[in-house]
Amino acid sequence: MTLSPRSSVAPEDLKVRVLTGADTSLVAGFTCGEVDLDDFLRSDALRLQAHRVARTYLAFHEAELVAYMTVLADAIVLETKERKRLALSAHDHPAVAALKIARLAVSASFRSTHTGVGTALVRIALAIGADVSERVGCRLLTVDAYPESVAFYERLGFVRNRAKLYQGREHPSMRLDIFPPEPPSWAR
Repeated sequence: MTLSPRSSVAPEDLKVRVLTGADTSLVAGFTCGEVDLDDFLRSDALRLQAHRVARTYLAFHEAELVAYMTVLADAIVLETKERKRLALSAHDHPAVAALKIARLAVSASFRSTHTGVGTALVRIALAIGADVSERVGCRLLTVDAYPESVAFYERLGFVRNRAKLYQGREHPSMRLDIFPPEPPSWAR
């Protein structure tokens, strides 16, 4: 039996918009295969958005809900060597401002036939972070990755945070510089 290759989805093939109260029945049928991520979308995303704690974006491909991403403000502590790579000194504020990808999920059925949606959503998060940096400090894109997603984020250039307070976590703390000397090819 020969498996068909999965189709790649171009970012322009996705329609991304903010979750609204009218989406309740739409998100009820979403499943990515991770109960925690599915539950978050159904039970917590709209509530946290209403309290202005997080913002959730829905991604559609040909009018089908195929993914979602939730972002929120963050700040992380970096070791001295990590700070130097960002041209920060030991005398700068110990926390570095960031935008966190709090949740990112692609529907299991769509993921089985397509690629590129997760990367497109990270690209959108990167653009949001760059936009936020025009108003307030925001240098990094962060994520506390599910263990099975660490390789995905590493392929995009995320690195694990080395500071002691991030070690030994179930969901590794990772970061990506929003303003690197050379942007990764997927982000251009």
